[in-house]
Amino acid sequence: MKFCNYLPVLLACVVAFCSCHRNTAAKDLITYVNDPGNGITQEQDIRDNHLQLQYIPSTLQVLSVNGSELSATALQQEKQKYDSFMYFRFSILNSVYKPAGDTLNYLNFNMQDDMMLVTDNKDTVPCVFYQKIAGANKFNNEFIVVFEKPLQEMSDFHFVYTDKVFGLATRSFPFRRADLDHIPQL
Repeated sequence: MKFCNYLPVLLACVVAFCSCHRNTAAKDLITYVNDPGNGITQEQDIRDNHLQLQYIPSTLQVLSVNGSELSATALQQEKQKYDSFMYFRFSILNSVYKPAGDTLNYLNFNMQDDMMLVTDNKDTVPCVFYQKIAGANKFNNEFIVVFEKPLQEMSDFHFVYTDKVFGLATRSFPFRRADLDHIPQL
C-alpha cells in the first residue's frame, strides 16, 4: 500500500531523468557534428573567404523542427520524413565583398546548379533545394542545401561547389562514409 503512494513520485523521477538524458544526448550530438575533427564539419580558407560546410544528420533536422522533447518512437517516425535526403549547411564568409544587384540575386535564387555531390564512382547528384538562411551580416552568406539520397548507398563522396561570385573557382569538400557512420544516434 505504501508503495502505491510513492509510485507517482517514482514515475515523475523516471520521466525527468529520461528528459534530461535526451537533452544531454542532443547537445552531445550537436557538439560532435560541430567538431571539424570528426569530418562532419569542414572548413576552407581561400584569400578573404572562409567556407564552412556541415553535414546535418536527419536526427538534427528533426530536432531543429520539433525540439528535443520527442519520445524515441516519435523521433524515429519523424526521421523517416528526412531520411531520403541529405542536408548540409554551407556558409561563405567574405570579409571584404558585399554582394549587390545581380550577384545578390544569384546568391538568393540561382546557385542550385552550382552545387552537387560527386560519388566515389563519379556519379553526380544534383542539388534539389537550397535556401539562404542567414544574411543579417552583409559579409556572410549561409544556406541549407539539400540533395536527394541516391538509391544505392554512397560510400565516400564530395560536395562540389562551382563559385561564380567570389573568385574561388571549384571547391570540393570530401566526406568519408566511415565518418558519417560514426555519427552518434539518439
